[in-house]
Amino acid sequence: MTRTAARWFLISMFSLAPLSALAQDAPAAADPAAADPAAAAPAPVELDDMAKADAVYDKGGLKNVKESLPLYEKVVAAKPDDYEANWKMGRAYREYANLSMERNVSGWKGICKQFGKKALQYSGKATKLEPNKMEGHFWYGCSAGTYADGVSIVTALSEGLADKTKVGFETAYKINKNYSKGGPIKALGRYWTVLPWPLKDMKKGMKYLNEYEKSY
Repeated sequence: MTRTAARWFLISMFSLAPLSALAQDAPAAADPAAADPAAAAPAPVELDDMAKADAVYDKGGLKNVKESLPLYEKVVAAKPDDYEANWKMGRAYREYANLSMERNVSGWKGICKQFGKKALQYSGKATKLEPNKMEGHFWYGCSAGTYADGVSIVTALSEGLADKTKVGFETAYKINKNYSKGGPIKALGRYWTVLPWPLKDMKKGMKYLNEYEKSY
């Protein structure tokens, strides 16, 4: 083979070499993620407003429940006719008032009156939005009890809350009596045993309390 022929033979062989083989010998391209670990991390998931409110409320305790109030208020302002927003707003108001009473916070009666009334408003609206769902009915009954703690049972009775409370708890009991660890069962038991005479019915109240004791 002449020198010129050999030269063209080598050139043609090189031009037919697989590109992958050439790539193996090429230096690796710089990986920006490897140089900057922060660039490789996924962006944090942004919680929606309801999830933020739930996360704070679920921590429990007076301080956290109080901090959840403006978060739920923001949600219900954006979605005034949303069932979940309304019953959770009612629940948060009621729990804040109830915990204030349990911890003997200064002015707790005023808190129970003010926030118990707000709780009645939102949980009551929830029962109208979704009458066949249980949460609104249950928290309406609880809210009425907390409101009564602030204004007295006699005043609450004069405002017609006794029957509304009973209907709320009985409706929740029928739909899902095991909600909130048997909340509707226990609530009905307490309802019938704390009412003043002649509305008090100890026999009926003990029936529910015994059922609660057996299950929980």
